[in-house]
Amino acid sequence: MALQQLADLLLLLGAELGDRLGRAQQQPGGAGQGEQAEGGEIGTSSDIFSLGAVVAFAATGEGPFGGGSVASLLYRVVHSPASIDGVPDQIRPLVARCLDKDPGQRPTAGEILAELGLSDAEIERLADEGLF
Repeated sequence: MALQQLADLLLLLGAELGDRLGRAQQQPGGAGQGEQAEGGEIGTSSDIFSLGAVVAFAATGEGPFGGGSVASLLYRVVHSPASIDGVPDQIRPLVARCLDKDPGQRPTAGEILAELGLSDAEIERLADEGLF
């Protein structure tokens, strides 16, 4: 998949699934970020984690932390590295950063878009439209 096509896909995911991902984050076993599983605060970095999980699933057909019970899934989210070997090489480093255990190490939405090749003007326009 070309980077521009992936950028377009990510924009669609953000526009179409943002509310659904937000709701899923509030449910055990939904998006399942480590900070949520440990009772910490969730925020925009949690959304980036969810995006990484969605992209990994879209690329491989499997969740980056496997399946099973909610308890075992949340344990792996907190304690195990994401399994993203099947993610295409050109986006694997970006997906890995999105799934970083440390929320402060995850990229921002703007950094993701810039890495995918969107210009500063395009990113600013999307921000002005409230897409992130």
